[in-house]
Amino acid sequence: MGLDSKKAIVFLTPLVKQFIQNYFSAPNDALMQVALGGEKVAAHLRLYVLGLLWISSIILCFFLDDIPFELVIGICAGTIAFCSAISVLYLSKKPTRNTLRHFLICAFDITLISSTLFFFALVGKPEVAINSMVVWELYLIFILATGVYFDTRITISISFLALLQYLFILLWVNHNWDMANYNPSQSNLFTGISWYVQLARLALIFIAGLITVGIVIRSRKLLMLSGTDTLTSLENRRVFEVRLEQEIARAARENSTFCVGFIDIDHFKKFNDDWGHASGDKVLVIFATVLKQYLRKEDIMSRWGGEEFIILFPNTDKQTAHTLLERIKTKMSENPLPISNNEVRIYFSAGISEFPSEQQEASPLIDLADSRLQLAKLAGRNQIIINS
Repeated sequence: MGLDSKKAIVFLTPLVKQFIQNYFSAPNDALMQVALGGEKVAAHLRLYVLGLLWISSIILCFFLDDIPFELVIGICAGTIAFCSAISVLYLSKKPTRNTLRHFLICAFDITLISSTLFFFALVGKPEVAINSMVVWELYLIFILATGVYFDTRITISISFLALLQYLFILLWVNHNWDMANYNPSQSNLFTGISWYVQLARLALIFIAGLITVGIVIRSRKLLMLSGTDTLTSLENRRVFEVRLEQEIARAARENSTFCVGFIDIDHFKKFNDDWGHASGDKVLVIFATVLKQYLRKEDIMSRWGGEEFIILFPNTDKQTAHTLLERIKTKMSENPLPISNNEVRIYFSAGISEFPSEQQEASPLIDLADSRLQLAKLAGRNQIIINS
């Protein structure tokens, strides 16, 4: 391999990694719930769209003397789709992190559209199958609807599924019927085949998927910004509250224990008063970095506000949570930090509460940890209280 090839690989590798991260990474569950609750939004959207089309088709029958056979097929397909939408809405009341369920629901929508078009051809209406001016457009609607899941993997997969299914119908119809006799001057729009139109339709499916992916990526970035503390890069208070509710539900299902730790940096005002707010910000950043470095991967850290931080310790009792915070307290006190040409040690006080032995709801858990933090301050600071 030549030198230029190696340089090209070195240059392209981070770009490929960024592409994979943007297009094939799972969404942050907490941020998704804070934002919308995508599954419920998608379920309601599906019900409204399919219900409107189904009812419109039925009403149209009352204004026609001769009901076209394709309209009958559309009503039958609409009935199935509407019933499935009701079922999906019921499922959405039981939210899940299972992306496969979301994919299967979206895949069912696309496959139902394709099955309707395919059935048109099976009953002797191949021109309707490839020239439908109502059913085909549903591809675009349901591709755009995948965006509410904030999962690029679903949007990309469903877009390609729609492309492949419609392309199969197109090639199958063209193989089994003579569709070459296209005459645009005829009054019947459902006549023959225009490859220009069909290629445009395939391109529109691709473009709809591309636009939706772009919207999802942009939305996820905005959600990350809204859910992240800009100074410390920890999750903010709003996201922590959602995380805590999730952990309560999980711990209740699994009959497990977790703890909440409330932390306050001791005499933080002195950092700002003596060395300026820039130095105070530096202390907050260093403290957040140490938390991320010495706590476990499963622990959830958040900046609560000012110099206050809050931590969720999953599957942890009070004694273990106390040990984890003591390790950090020792680390901070033993390693002075260079602040404005001074060596400064950071101390903190903390209080810990435990689920479910002490409290079973989010606000009381936080309040109990906060009250124990206040006891630690009253007792002289630089300590951790686990009992009132």
